[in-house]
Amino acid sequence: MAVRALVFDVFGTLVDWRSGIVDAFRATHVPGEPEELADAWRARYRPILAEVNNRARPWGNFDELRLVTLQDLLTERGIDLRWHALACCVSHSAASGSVLQRNTGRPAPYW
Repeated sequence: MAVRALVFDVFGTLVDWRSGIVDAFRATHVPGEPEELADAWRARYRPILAEVNNRARPWGNFDELRLVTLQDLLTERGIDLRWHALACCVSHSAASGSVLQRNTGRPAPYW
């Protein structure tokens, strides 16, 4: 059979996801260095995805897993997400108009 399509994931290669997250942390005044927070938050994605794949955690969509990892990160740093401005940013509503949703939902290209 002839190859009909070549498909690959370009997220993080052609898309600047990090700047959007850094900007969101900065815009919502989360205590800490925005760059370090973004990296620490992103580093939690593969481990939580592995938990889902290994059936150690129930299935969750990207937004649900992202919220769990953000809550864990901020809790470890003594920041209460419920009362923080960033809480609106990871809501499940696409219409929330939140800073993080806008910045991570449509990340900027590198060019």
